[in-house]
Parts: sequence; structure tokens; C-alpha cells
Amino acid sequence: MRQEAYRELRRLIVDGQLEPGEKLRDREIAGWLGVSRMPVREAITRLADEGLIEMAANRFSRVRPLSAQEADQAYPLAAALHGLAAELAATAWTPARRDALLDESERYRWALLREQPTEVAAADDALHDVVLTAAANERLRRQLDQLVPRLRQMEARVGWSVDRDQEAVHAALATALDLGDGEAAGRLVADEWRSVGRSVGGALRRPG
Repeated sequence: MRQEAYRELRRLIVDGQLEPGEKLRDREIAGWLGVSRMPVREAITRLADEGLIEMAANRFSRVRPLSAQEADQAYPLAAALHGLAAELAATAWTPARRDALLDESERYRWALLREQPTEVAAADDALHDVVLTAAANERLRRQLDQLVPRLRQMEARVGWSVDRDQEAVHAALATALDLGDGEAAGRLVADEWRSVGRSVGGALRRPG
């Protein structure tokens, strides 16, 4: 029950159904989720530790507001971590992993064409998870598991924006990994995250 409450509350925040700055009342959320207040309180505390919620003791809990400054700081970090994952993955790459990566790239492309941002994010997460699994570094995975949901929340808030040909990027990534070229793979992935970060940061700076 605790894990389910945590996952659902995180989903509501990341997808933007609970908006930045919105106050969280554990009784109301417990009613929405059909659980008692205790797992909701625990979920709120856990999500505060992960940076999605901010709390003031005996005053309020609310969805943490977004800022361009945070995007400027967080996306380069995600770029570096995902780039490292791609470098590590090159040493353990297989044809099956290549097929899985290209399958997710195709799902990503169709989600973009259908203008389904939640599915775009899910496909992108799954694609990078193929690489992260090949990297086989649990500490790296934990860092990204904590960081990326906040970035997805930003993307949901400003609207998904891609200023590069992602299909070509994904194909180039698969080729670099096939060749065992970790440096090229890492550079492609890092550039992808930095590109998205620039779009998100720019959108958060625009008034309104």
C-alpha cells in the first residue's frame, strides 16, 4: 500500500495533474487514492526527499515550484549521468539490446506523431533504461531514478519540445553502441539531454 501510494502520487505530480505550487492535503489525497492517510503522509515525505514536494513543518506541503534556474542545473547533470551510462553500456552491448532500443525509438516516434507527451516520455525512459541496464551500475541508476522524474515534470509543464531529429539520434546511438564506441555513444546521449534542457529552460523563462 505504501509503495502504491508513493507511485501514484509521484505520477500525479510528474504528469502535471497536481500543479507546481499546489498544496497537498493528505486527507483529500487519501480519498482520491482509496487509502488511509498514513501511506499518503509517508509518500509525501519520500517525495519531499526526492525534490518533488516541499514541506514546511506544521504549515503546508505543496508541489515544489519549477524554475529555469533548476532546469539549467539539472539537465546538464542528467546529460552527464546518461552519457556515462552510454559509455559503460558499450562494453556490454548485444543485438538483443539494440533491437529493444530501436523498438522504443519507434514507439517514441509514433507517440510524437500522435502528440501524446506522456507516451513520449515513457518511451524515452524505456529507451534509456535499455542503455542503463547494459551499463550495470546500480549507483548510477539510483541517481537517475531520483533526478529524471523532476525533469519529466518540467517537460509536462512546458509541453514536450524536440529540436533535433530524435529518430536519427537514436539510430546513431545504436550504431555507436554496436561498434563499441562508448565515447561517441556518451556524447550523443549527453547532447540529447542538453538539447531538451535548453528547450525546457527557455520555456520556463517565458512569461505566463
